[in-house]
Amino acid sequence: MHEKPIVEKIVALIKAELDRHGRGSRLHGVTIRLGELSGIKPEPVRLYFDELTRGTSLQGATLEFEEVGPGVRCTDCQAEVEAEEGRPIDVKCPACGSTSIERLTGEEVEVVSIDLR
Repeated sequence: MHEKPIVEKIVALIKAELDRHGRGSRLHGVTIRLGELSGIKPEPVRLYFDELTRGTSLQGATLEFEEVGPGVRCTDCQAEVEAEEGRPIDVKCPACGSTSIERLTGEEVEVVSIDLR
């Protein structure tokens, strides 16, 4: 259920992009990047997108998803580490052992591309 407001924002963004390109442009597809830690799953996004675009010029567009795993950077040695699929990131840097890490990826929900034709 928490996906619907996010999909509403995505649809609004697409409509604004279509308006910017003017008449004659039609939406062919959208690519959305979803971080593994965002809690947003592709299937509900797809269902809400279909629901919100039914009967509009956006109906029938394809949705593609890029799923991104969690990644962190050590603030001491600057090493960057991405978790293996399905495994959490260790709280210690594998390079220097520091516990000073910052999250880089894994929480994103963003439109990567809008394919207009």
